[in-house]
Amino acid sequence: MSLPDEAAMDRLADALRDDIPVSPLEHYMNAEHTFSHIHWNMRVFRCTLRWAEDTGLTTAESAAAYEVRPKGTGGAVQDATGANGTFRWIDKEDMELYAFPNVFLRILNRYFSSPS
Repeated sequence: MSLPDEAAMDRLADALRDDIPVSPLEHYMNAEHTFSHIHWNMRVFRCTLRWAEDTGLTTAESAAAYEVRPKGTGGAVQDATGANGTFRWIDKEDMELYAFPNVFLRILNRYFSSPS
């Protein structure tokens, strides 16, 4: 049994609070992946940069301030640091620089091919 979207987004926001500056906006898609020994059923949520909420700037303005480029702008890779280490923002062109499991490629390809 899975949580309703609102409760799942609250739990996700709490889990990410100190690590990645995003807030969940809405359910985006479901995805599943089977390894030889485990089956993942994932709920994927669209998020917004929390800097936009904290500063009152639009997401694009706050992304530019932190050198993070919004989807579809051909931006550069940007490292950022959270409480538990470094994470990296990427755009579609950056995907070929990294190895992703097939399930994440499906999610990312759908995201990058959808309208903003």
